[in-house]
Amino acid sequence: MEHDYDIDERTCPKCGGETLTTPCNVFDCENGWVTEDDGVNEWPPEKCTECHGRGFHWWCPTCGDCER
Repeated sequence: MEHDYDIDERTCPKCGGETLTTPCNVFDCENGWVTEDDGVNEWPPEKCTECHGRGFHWWCPTCGDCER
């Protein structure tokens, strides 16, 4: 059975449990950075606010922490 997440090698900093990752699904997020393009200007990249600049979501299924 395939999952839409991967088991991460890091442990949760809060509870020490196994952590999971899944790619960031924000439309303009590219490896954790978002560049706004209004058709004329391309603005400098900013960290994605959804994945916190990682390019993926990271969470602990045991306690729900890590994403910060």
